[in-house]
Amino acid sequence: MTGNQLAINWNGMSFNSGDTVFLSFASGGVPEPATWALMILGFGAIGFAMRRAKIRSDVRFDEKIKRIAAGADA
Repeated sequence: MTGNQLAINWNGMSFNSGDTVFLSFASGGVPEPATWALMILGFGAIGFAMRRAKIRSDVRFDEKIKRIAAGADA
């Protein structure tokens, strides 16, 4: 469906005289501004958590490398 035109391919369908075909269309609604705000806030929180986890992981990795270099872990 584009604009105000609808194209339907009826090939392979069998209809008898007097048959009725009902077509109904439902369009999706646009999210409310509050929904957008919550979604953006959620994505931001996930990004912050991922960034924080990476920083912690990097610090632990650096500490382990220092211990290995000092001969503490082998």
